[in-house]
Amino acid sequence: MAVVQIKIMKTKPLTFLLVLTSLFLFFGSVFGQQTKLNIESHYKNGNEVEVAQINNDTDVQEKSSLRLKNRKLPEELIKVKKYILENDYPEVFGEENYRVAVDGFEIADFGNDGLVEVIILYRPHYLQSPTIVIYQIQKDGSVKRIREALAPGPLVKRKNYFLDSHELGEGIDLALSGKRITYEKRKALAKLAAEKKAGLIVQYKNFTHVDGRKGENTYIDMSHVEPFDSKQTCASFEFSKVDFIYAAVGSREDNKNSGAILAKVGNQVYMYEIAGIYKDGYLDKKISVFKAKSY
Repeated sequence: MAVVQIKIMKTKPLTFLLVLTSLFLFFGSVFGQQTKLNIESHYKNGNEVEVAQINNDTDVQEKSSLRLKNRKLPEELIKVKKYILENDYPEVFGEENYRVAVDGFEIADFGNDGLVEVIILYRPHYLQSPTIVIYQIQKDGSVKRIREALAPGPLVKRKNYFLDSHELGEGIDLALSGKRITYEKRKALAKLAAEKKAGLIVQYKNFTHVDGRKGENTYIDMSHVEPFDSKQTCASFEFSKVDFIYAAVGSREDNKNSGAILAKVGNQVYMYEIAGIYKDGYLDKKISVFKAKSY
């Protein structure tokens, strides 16, 4: 049976936190091992961030080589935009919505299976929100968001620009100590949290962030990224800013179709080779990092 320590530093409503606490009380029996679980929700008295309210439209920005202004948007992007506005608006906590900021997009068919992937480069409002989200257009024209999203780049020092789900009473950081948690067990934890209606799960090497944003569950795998510091919370850092993205398709040595998402972050390029997308929305991926060429 797992030993669970709950440490909550919060003055706001804890409905979501109590639900997640009951979820992770079950954690030890699922993994069948002695696991010590620290649930710590940090509260930061930071400056308020002024963000424009949603005006029921998507704010598409011109970025890098992507010339989005003054041109007709592709049909696939229009479908995704409609889906976002009507079905799955990002970063919603309670009733407060903020204007969606899009810095770029790519369209590809990774599996050469007739299911078109639309990759969106977002500029988030909240800490822990993904910068790259994949949508898939089905053969009947409907749109589905892929559960696993991406946040390329190293963890960088927090600049107090982003909003924080912890300050809303909607975020917790789960510090897992004891035996090493394998990737398979991390994924099992993410699935369990999703079943309990956790809106976002971000898995780091030394802890897991969970929050209660509305909409379909989102998962980000950051277990390959070096920790920002020794603290097992996300209080001190934020995700890197992505300069631009590029999508490519091709075939592997085994003649299976695959795709890749390349993201430039500073002087590095992060390549996510995607061999497939599982039915439950997780990516079969391989991550490589290269130094960006300067011209």
